Amino acid sequence: MDILDSGEVVYIQVQTKGVVGRSVILECGPTLPNVYIWGYTIPGTEHIRAVVFNFGQGPKLQSLAKTLGDLNVITNTASLLIEKLPLGAQGLYTCQALYDTPQGAKLIYYYVQLLVLVPVSKPYILVSDSSPAEGTHMSMRCGLDNGTGPIKYIWERESRDSTPISFSEDSVDLLNITNINRNHTGWYQCLAANEVNNQRSDLGPDVPRIDVTPYSVTERGYSALERATVSLMCQAFSNPPSQYVWFYNNSQVHTGQQYNITKILRMHSGHYSCLAQNYYLNTNSKTTITLYVYCEFIHPSSSEENANILILKSSATYSGKAFVCHAKHPLSSASKKCVLRLEAPVLVTQRSLVSVYEGNDIQLSCILKANNPVTEIIWFNNHKKQVGNAPSKYLLYGEATWSNLTVREADGMQDSGQYWCSASNAVGGAEIPITVLIKRYPVPPNVTISKIKYSSQQRTEVDLQWAVKETGNLTGFIVERLKTQELQLKVNDTFSWVQLVTGIQPDVRYHRLVGLDPTSIYAFRILAINHRTLGYPSEVKTPADPPFNAYPAVIGAAIGGMIAATLGTMLLFIYIVRNRNTNPRLHDMLFGMQHSQSRENINSPEDEVVSRSQSEGELEDPTISPGAGPAVVSGSSMSAEPPAAEGDDNEPVNVTITVTATT
Repeated sequence: MDILDSGEVVYIQVQTKGVVGRSVILECGPTLPNVYIWGYTIPGTEHIRAVVFNFGQGPKLQSLAKTLGDLNVITNTASLLIEKLPLGAQGLYTCQALYDTPQGAKLIYYYVQLLVLVPVSKPYILVSDSSPAEGTHMSMRCGLDNGTGPIKYIWERESRDSTPISFSEDSVDLLNITNINRNHTGWYQCLAANEVNNQRSDLGPDVPRIDVTPYSVTERGYSALERATVSLMCQAFSNPPSQYVWFYNNSQVHTGQQYNITKILRMHSGHYSCLAQNYYLNTNSKTTITLYVYCEFIHPSSSEENANILILKSSATYSGKAFVCHAKHPLSSASKKCVLRLEAPVLVTQRSLVSVYEGNDIQLSCILKANNPVTEIIWFNNHKKQVGNAPSKYLLYGEATWSNLTVREADGMQDSGQYWCSASNAVGGAEIPITVLIKRYPVPPNVTISKIKYSSQQRTEVDLQWAVKETGNLTGFIVERLKTQELQLKVNDTFSWVQLVTGIQPDVRYHRLVGLDPTSIYAFRILAINHRTLGYPSEVKTPADPPFNAYPAVIGAAIGGMIAATLGTMLLFIYIVRNRNTNPRLHDMLFGMQHSQSRENINSPEDEVVSRSQSEGELEDPTISPGAGPAVVSGSSMSAEPPAAEGDDNEPVNVTITVTATT
């Protein structure tokens, strides 16, 4: 708003957006006022209540400030910083700023409309029929508990290579599928997004995995010895967690994730199925194993006493037992023997809890201490999916007895959790969990802009200087820009700021911004960064115009002109004085006529003969005959001259000169 009268009150309206639970800054002018008062208007009312004021002795927080979050005043400014922003802090904030200027007091009202945005929560899918028949109709609804609108919905379907592909982008939460066929089989996801964040619904339940203890596998399936205790464990990832039901030969026998059979008998041989159900999503999945129960170990009837090969069925009971083979050659009286000990894998790790800072690589190690027959180590990530060599994210390296897993560029949201190291052979299996904790770097110190101006009148480069109170927890700076046409509505909108310069070293406090459009007006701010943790943005400032550098040239030209004019005038005076006889008109015009006339009325001492006027007659010496000699001017005529008339100094005087010649 342009101010036409310095005494006119200025009103400025700004809209600021904040995210619930995060921080937001409410600005009250670019400089610190002499006096300011912050007020808050509760939505739905017209009453304004004081939040904080400063009459020159420091800010004073009022009791209302405690209900608006962790509210503080930023040092050396009148701006408010609200941390852990609650939803109830939304409303109209008014800052009355009074400035003492050389022209007098200046009052500005800043109206800041704060909108508190809520991120979208984890969506979930409600299915009308999880197992529809071909040719029928079904619908899926994307449920959402929280989120500030407008909310955009995108439906995705998992492809055969487990990559989500867009299925529908109508931006509605309801998906209708008519005339269903078998090509529609698969997992569906719902992506909900607003201007704060986006979230995908979870898939599930996955196909269950059944673990049998003790672990014993034959060509026909799992095996167990009679009168042993067998434990069946079912796992299927789902959100909410799955509910499990066990079936024996298609008959329900147990409810729960683990099914234990004590003193198992041969009559318990058969098919065991685990059904994983997600009642919230109305989905389920199922898997089946075959279990054989043997009464005891019996050597095959075809085995001979002198056979050098012994065939055993896979069983965990053999773990730790030694088998001795005796051999004797007919030509030797002494027999030889070899001992073979079967051992189930035993896994150990150097660290069961690994913590790293965000952005660093995670190093996980697993050591295989004992195993016979030989096996290999398998890794599972925090989503219980087997990890293979994927250079962009996972790196595997190992030998026969150890294996290392590297998780590259750890992300706190995606990579935290439990990882699993697993190994199994014919006599047993083992797995150990390794917990990964990803920490964030501390928040870097605040940055303030100390100087910002255009480097030249072309307005294509800006010199930017800033200051930082602390030097710790700092790895660099980021400069962001915004065109002032968008500044009024988007000053705190993270989607509008453009990163102009990144990678500035932490010890640098100056940078020149180049390549700007001279016809546009920009606003800039700077943020400190500590690895991947961003600090609070500085105040927003626009560059000032450079000083007018032509003043010295103008002053120098004026002084030079004055000197030249003075010298010219002096030379003209000298010329006129020296040439007054050749240019009398110019001389008289400059010095006047009076001086010239008065100079003619002065008689020089050499004038010895002055004649009187003709009315008084001529005086002639009788002793001198005319033509007798040279001319002599008579001196008696001076004494005979009457006095001048009084009262008229400028009266003309008649002078008669008589010349007598002698022969």
